[in-house]
Amino acid sequence: MYKYLISIVLLMTLSDNYDLNSNVLRLINELLSGVTEASDFRLQINQFSTTKVRNLFRDSLPQFSSKLRDKFVAIFLKHFFNNRQIEFNDLWKFVGYRDFWCQVKKFHDFIYSRDMNFNNVIQYFERNLLRGNTKPRFGYLEKKIIEWMDKNPSILNKEIANKLDVSQKKVSIIIKNLKTKGIFLGSLVDYKRVDSFEFFSFSNVTKNKKDILFFDEYTLFPNFKLTQGVLAKKINDNSLFYVLNKKTFCNVKPLNHGISIQDWQEHVIIDKAKTNPSICINKDAKLEVIMNKEYILHLMRNCEIDFKKPNIAEISQRYSISTRTLFRAKTKLKDQGIINPRLIIESDELMTLLVISDKELLELYNKVPYIKTYQIQAISDGTRWISFLSIFVQDFKFLYPLINKKAEIFQIIIKKRKELLKSNSISVIQSEHKIYTN
Repeated sequence: MYKYLISIVLLMTLSDNYDLNSNVLRLINELLSGVTEASDFRLQINQFSTTKVRNLFRDSLPQFSSKLRDKFVAIFLKHFFNNRQIEFNDLWKFVGYRDFWCQVKKFHDFIYSRDMNFNNVIQYFERNLLRGNTKPRFGYLEKKIIEWMDKNPSILNKEIANKLDVSQKKVSIIIKNLKTKGIFLGSLVDYKRVDSFEFFSFSNVTKNKKDILFFDEYTLFPNFKLTQGVLAKKINDNSLFYVLNKKTFCNVKPLNHGISIQDWQEHVIIDKAKTNPSICINKDAKLEVIMNKEYILHLMRNCEIDFKKPNIAEISQRYSISTRTLFRAKTKLKDQGIINPRLIIESDELMTLLVISDKELLELYNKVPYIKTYQIQAISDGTRWISFLSIFVQDFKFLYPLINKKAEIFQIIIKKRKELLKSNSISVIQSEHKIYTN
């Protein structure tokens, strides 16, 4: 009986210790993730044993060397427990910054490597705290939704809501707010598969206007213009650069955590297995039987801009096609790889660059928040690459010297979307059979 009581007491003690550790770890994780402000954290953490908190905080930073961990633990205890016996170290000057503890977590998880010395560590925090960098700020749920949309573009709001334990309405509101910030679910579209031709041009394209289905106009700094469009038929014009291939990368970690390209480049080992981007155009792929209707192109164009809500009602009314037919068409186009849902970044809070180069910018694919690149070719010319980059504004000074000698670089000031395609004006998709019916 006595042994039995001892066992019960031991189990209760272990259970209490487990609960205590869990509460402390929860508070530490909330501090490092930005959920809890430092002032609130101080009030809550002081009810626990300093030794226990110290040990658990130290264990939260396993990637750091023992010496670096000791420096972070020292300023942690000095700041939150007012331990006057601990001497200052060079990290102390950063502690008063609101985002410092979040930066510690980010630095630990994504940036730090064992070959870094203490000066490298100090330089990181100077770059990201002392110099007043401004980067997009996302809340916890926003970051998670961005991650899920990137990982699985076809994921339903209901699935996201279940994963995050929130309502579908909450998810819908956040996705809508993200779209206002220029982060949305669009598509890569393979226009070649429907006998139409995507192109770029720095020249006036109005002479070919009757053959252009729709186009985007870019105003480039200081006063250049670029047109990106889709033609109903290929035109023998040397001012047009036809798209042979296109790829896209959305790098969620740099975007969500505000990781500067210089930090990402210097201290993160890129997984070569992940450097093959999503390829939209497959030269050898043949279009399965598809309807020879103009509304298919309008549907594709709309899915390129908004995959989940491609103005089905408007297209249905314009072409007198049932919404059921359009939804079936969208599914078929997706299944055949003609439209590929992708997370798109066109945020005003980022700097958008147009880079024209002779070679593919492979070194940037995993290091900038967003890149979309096109392999292009004129009728009587070799291939080149046009890339659209979304970067943090403060990264431009670092990036420019790296690529300016091997590329032309422009800042995109304005982008305007235009449509010229009119019902019954052209027939761009050739097929002998129909697979969709009203």
